[in-house]
Order: sequence, then structure tokens, then C-alpha cells
Amino acid sequence: MSELTELVARRLDADGNLHEPVRSSVREALDAVDDPMGEPSSGAGLSAGGDAGTDTTGGVYLDRITVRSFRGIGRETHLKIPVGPGLTVVSGRNGSGKSSFAEALEVALTGTTYRWRNRSAQWQGPWRNLHCAAPPRVEVQLQVDGGDRARLVNEWADDDFESRRQTLTGDIGIGSPLWESALGTFRPLLTYEELGQVLAARPSELYDALSTVLGLGQLAEAIKRLDAERKALEEPARALKQARSDLLTVLRTHDDGADQRIAQAVALLKRTAPDTAALRTLATGTEATPEAGITILRTLATLNGLDAAAAEAAATELRAAVASCARIADGASVALQRRLTVIRAALTAHQHDGDMACPVCGTGSLDAGRASVLRAEADTADAALGRLAAATARLERARNAAGAVIRRVPVALSSPSDPAIESKRVVALRAWDEWADSPRDDLALADHITAHLPRLATAVAHLRAAAASALTARDDSWAPLASRLGSLADLADDVAAAKPDADNAKAALSWLKANDQTLKNERLAPISEHAARIWERLRQESNVEIAGLSLSGTATRRRVMIEATVDGEDASGIAVLSQGELHALSLALFLPRATMDVSPFRFVVLDDPVQAMDPAKVDGLVEVLAEIAETRQVVVFSHDDRLAAAVRRSSIRATVLEVTRGTSSAVEVVNTYTPSRRFLQDAKALCRDQGLPDATLRKVLPGLLRMAVEAAARDRYFAAALAGGVPHTVVERAWEQTHRTRERVGLAIGGDATAWSQEPGHSYRRAALGVAGSGVHDGLQGPPASALEAVRKTIEDLVGATR
Repeated sequence: MSELTELVARRLDADGNLHEPVRSSVREALDAVDDPMGEPSSGAGLSAGGDAGTDTTGGVYLDRITVRSFRGIGRETHLKIPVGPGLTVVSGRNGSGKSSFAEALEVALTGTTYRWRNRSAQWQGPWRNLHCAAPPRVEVQLQVDGGDRARLVNEWADDDFESRRQTLTGDIGIGSPLWESALGTFRPLLTYEELGQVLAARPSELYDALSTVLGLGQLAEAIKRLDAERKALEEPARALKQARSDLLTVLRTHDDGADQRIAQAVALLKRTAPDTAALRTLATGTEATPEAGITILRTLATLNGLDAAAAEAAATELRAAVASCARIADGASVALQRRLTVIRAALTAHQHDGDMACPVCGTGSLDAGRASVLRAEADTADAALGRLAAATARLERARNAAGAVIRRVPVALSSPSDPAIESKRVVALRAWDEWADSPRDDLALADHITAHLPRLATAVAHLRAAAASALTARDDSWAPLASRLGSLADLADDVAAAKPDADNAKAALSWLKANDQTLKNERLAPISEHAARIWERLRQESNVEIAGLSLSGTATRRRVMIEATVDGEDASGIAVLSQGELHALSLALFLPRATMDVSPFRFVVLDDPVQAMDPAKVDGLVEVLAEIAETRQVVVFSHDDRLAAAVRRSSIRATVLEVTRGTSSAVEVVNTYTPSRRFLQDAKALCRDQGLPDATLRKVLPGLLRMAVEAAARDRYFAAALAGGVPHTVVERAWEQTHRTRERVGLAIGGDATAWSQEPGHSYRRAALGVAGSGVHDGLQGPPASALEAVRKTIEDLVGATR
């Protein structure tokens, strides 16, 4: 977890109004882009500049820059830079080749230079020095705090810079994506051209530069990620809204009042949350009670019950049954039925009582003969009556069959239907009404069937075909609408399922945006404070005060706000600053960035930073650089001798290298000033002071000579220990824990300082250690000139061993 993530996590936990899913969404978005620069999660990761003792294990230092046939340098020349924290000033007049070293370093590290970037081809061509026939070559030796070394070599032919080949020796991550990213984020070089552009660039460029170094790109990426997630989760809802609008428009264009399904669909879609089950049921036609219009059409399309052949057969049978019944009825009347009843009664009486007078007339005789005659007569009557019963039954069946043919008007035929078939429905209805109005007489009924059946059958057939056609047309028109309804129902379900996640993403995005500026400026606070402190040292007598920096705005309106006052009055922007003040402020913005603890670079290189600065600001810059040099290797290239002079005047430890250029671009680098040499020069000046009392001289001189010896010993010890892979923190601690000069010299030579001072031919060493030891406490005993010479030679021995 990066420090930014921890900062956000603390703020999330402190916000009691957030639901846990929202917190989780914010954390997940940050985790997805966590630790883009591999920055530590400790609190030290945000500090800028750091104090002495800050753990910088693993940082890269410059060791040596070797240049041949490049820009103003002809034959191969070396610029040796003391490895480890400290200030080195590389001085030289314009054209001396000084800036060629700076550009060579920039080319080796970045592949180009800011000075020639975005220039026309004529500015980019002459990389090769004209006084040297050898191909251009730039070599940068680097050393990692911890012992690893690397060489970065760039070579190319003639003026073709595109043919530049880079080779690496040593594996310290050079050329890796992390290295390239770090060069852009914690750029350790600032050229004069860049110095002028820090504040001249667009407001968003400085904003982006600070955002990158602060890891705020992670915050911006998290916001982008949440916004993309929100949009993706809300996309179904937007698609649903558009689909509803589009489908409603289409449905309304299809709504002619005939298909009630369209009206139902419109009613369902108008609801804020459509009933997806109802939409699917309507779309698939599986509703329990189908729409009435569709039901009528379906009924009419299958309307039947008019079997012409059966109807004709029923009419024919009815006529035949009537005729048969009429014929038989002529021979079998009701009277015959009554006479048969009387005969049956008489025969029953004779059977029980025997012969007797006629039970009807009383005059005749009912004997066995008469009974036999009556039985024959009864049998004849029974046969006639049986034929009559059969004919009557046939007539009843025929009447019923004919009656069954005549059906009542179907309900579907009586209801208004699709306009396309309405005229045919009316014709069929009239025909059916006439058909259903059947006579009671059997023969008339048969005639009615025969007369009306063809017209009704034709009307029904036409109606049925029209209904089927209308139903097909409706289905053809409805099918795509039904398909879209089903798809919309599916989409609505997707929206409902995604809504909780979409709401969480939206809330998470709103929270992160609402806290964006606060988080950014909390993150910026250490750099802002450091920049304000640097400005306070640089501004010297300027009446402009810089209270700090803040980030504001988003998207195309993002910018860095510089809180400035002039004579206590608020000043808007930076227009009130002079050119020198602009340069000073640019340095105040650059240095905290370049010296953050998370940067892998332990060096900072400045090229000509003092131009347009007045002397007071130069003195302030020296103080700032000296403070940074406590934990960083600071290299300053300058053609302006005011910087070197300010270093010489101050009491800070520094190395001053002078670059000179002779004929044929022969460049030389000479060490003209080291801390030990400075103390020796001060000691010499003290000895030459005729007005200084001897007692005072003998009391003060040993202290200066002691500082000269210890400065030389420190340079030798630090260079050897760091080159041997000892971490800077260990070296610094060992030095600080050693207090006596003799012991510090022992650290420098890696042995016993007393034995070293007693080596044959080096008796001056014993004298020098005596002056730097007891002389400081007891005062100088011997001649001042002798003490000065002994210390000078001892320092030469110490310094010479480091070369």
C-alpha cells in the first residue's frame, strides 16, 4: 500500500457517512493503480529534502563523466565528481566546455537535451566536435549507495545522433521502465533553459509535474477508473432509457387502435420501473387472458360449423322423412289406434271369461271364432302403427338434424373487430342472422337451409380468410416489437441487477472527487513547505513573500496556485516577480521535487542557475545548496564566478572545479578549491595578518589547521568507504561518532594514524597531528609557518591518496 493509499484509507475510515461497499470501491480503485513508482509506504516517503541521516540506501551517485568529440570538448576529458553527499561547483567561462559536460550527462541519461528539444534539424545536427576525428563518446560512471557500480556509454558516428548506441555495464536498473519513469518524475537535472520554463510553461504542466512526483497520478487514475466503472455500470441504464424512448416512439407510430397489445406495451413502458414479467408475457403472447381484439381475430380466423354437405343431407333427409310420414299416416290413423285398443280389451276379456256376448254392442257373440278374427285384425293394425311410429321417429331425427345445422350467431361475429375485416364481418353477420332466423315448418326449414346455405358459407369463408390475413399482418407487425419488448425486459433486469454496484461506484467517485483537492494539497504540503523555506533563503531582500503552493482545478483548468504577498499585500500570480526572482522561485519549486526521499537519484545537477540573480540571492542559493548537500550530491555548473566566490566566502564544505578550454577544443578540469584547501588559505591569511597579536594567532591557528586536516580526512574516508559499498548512513554515523582528529585520520587511512605519522620521511605528519590535537587545547608552540607547512604536506598526502 502506497502512502497516498494509506492517506485515503484513513480519510475513508474517518467518514462515518459512507457505506462499506463505497469504501471498498474507493480502495479497490486505488489498489488497482497502487504504488506506480514503487514508493515506500512509510511516512518518510513524502518528505522533501530530508535531514542529514535520512536513509538513502540504494540511491545512485555520479562518479565520473568522460566526454570525447562532443559539443565543445575535443579529445577525451574526465570530470571526476566526489562520490557521496556534498557540493561540487564546476566553474568556467562561456565556451570553456563546462556546459558540454552537463549536456553530455543529460544525453547519456535521457537520450536528448532540453536545450535542443523541439528545435529544428539545424540545431540538432552538430553534436560532433569539429576538432576531434574520433567518433563522439560519452561515458557516465555511476555508483549506488551500497557498492554497485555501472557505466553508461553512448557512442555514435559523425553527426548522425540517431545512430547513437548505448551500452550498459552493471545492473542498477538503467533503461528499465522504472528508471525511465523516475527520470520523468524526479528529474535530477535542471538546465538554464528549463529554469526559465518552470514558470513560463502552461499552468497545467507544472500541475502535472507536481502531481507526478507526488504520486497524484495514482489519485487521478483512481478517479478515471471509478468514472469508467461508473459509466460501464450505468451504461445499461442509459441504454435502457434510450431503448424505452425509441421503442415508445415506434409503438406510437404503429398504434392505430386495432392492436391492443401496443397500447398495453405503451402503458407498461411509461412506468418508471417497468414490470419486466408483464413485458415478457406480452412479448411472448403467453398472457392468461389474451387481448380481446386478438382473441376475436383468432376466433374469426377459425370460424366454422358450416358443413355444406351435412346441411344439404339434413335438408334432403328432412324432406324425405316428411314425405314418408305423410304416406304412412294415410293408412294408420288415430282411429285405428283406438279400435286396436278396443280389440285388445275384448280379447283380454275373452281370454279370462270365455265366450260371451259382444262386450261393445251386446247383440253379437264373442266366441272363439270371433276372437280369432279379432286377433288377425289386431296384428294387421299393429303392423300399420309400427310403420307409422318408425316414420314419425325418422321425421323427428331429421327435424333435429336440420335444426342442429341452424346455429346461433357466434359472439365473435357479433363484436366489432379489426377495421380491415369489418365490412366482411358485417356481411357474414347479416347472412348468419338470416340463416339463424329459420322457419318452424319442416319442409320450409329444408328449403331455408338449401336457400341460405351458399350465401352464408361464402360470407364466412371470406371473413375467415380476411381474419387470418389480418391476424398474420398483426403478428408480422408485432413480432419485431415483441422481440424488442423482450430485449428491453432483459435489459431492465440487467439494470436492476447492476444498480447497487452502479450506486456504489457513483458514490465512491463523488467522494473521491469531493476529497480530491484536499488530498492533493495534504500530499503537496511537505513540498510546499520546503519550497517556501527555500524561497525564504533565496529571496534575501525581496519584498515578495511566498507562503506556499496549492493545487486547484481539474481537467483543463488544473493549475498550481502560488500564494504570494508583496509588502504584506496579496499578490495575484507571479507577474510581480523580477527575472531573478522568477529563477529563484523556479529553483524553489524544482529542488523539493528532485530531492524527495523516494527518488532513486542521490544527485542533483544544476546548470547556470545564478543568471539574473543579484549577489544576495546567490549567497542564499549557496546556503540552500549546502543544506541539500548534507544528504545529496549537488553539482552546479556555472560560468558566473559569483557562485564560486560565494562558496569560497562561506564556511560550507565544497569542491570547486575549474574547466578551461584551449586550442583544438582541448578541455582541462582542475580542482581549484576543496574544503581543506579553503581552511589552509584562511590559515595563511591569518598568518599574514600583521595586526593580529601573536597570542591570538597561536590560539586561533591550530583550530583552522585542525579543520583543514579533518576536511581532507573526511573527503578521503567518504570517497573510499562509499566506493567500497558502505552505505552512506553507516559512513556518516561512523564519522560523527569519531571525535578526535587522530581517530578521524585513522578512518581515512584505514589504519593507525600514530603509526602513519611515524613513517620514515614523514615526520611532518606527527607535527601536523600534534598541532591539530594538543595545539587546539594548549595553543601553538612552534613557529606558525612550520605548523602551516606540516599541515599542508599532510593534507597533500591525504588528498593525493584519493586520486
